[in-house]
Amino acid sequence: MDKTVILFVIGTVITLLSSIFWFWVNTLVKNQTLARQKIDEIETKLHEFQQEVYQSYQSKTDSHRDIERIESLCNEIKKELRSVSNKLDNKADKNRS
Repeated sequence: MDKTVILFVIGTVITLLSSIFWFWVNTLVKNQTLARQKIDEIETKLHEFQQEVYQSYQSKTDSHRDIERIESLCNEIKKELRSVSNKLDNKADKNRS
């Protein structure tokens, strides 16, 4: 084989290998760009979720205050029920006499 043909074949092979390599690099860059976009999207959603949790989260002090309010209302209801029960008992006693 002639030396020029050998150099031409080597040059062609190197060009093909170089093209394949850069195509592979370009594919990696595209995949990395897509991954970065997805990460940014997830970060945005996470930030929105954190804001939502922060706004709707009930603190311990709020929870304790609500529990105390509920207990107070339950005690008032118990007192009213006792009062009604006593009145009914007194009325029943009067009807028996």
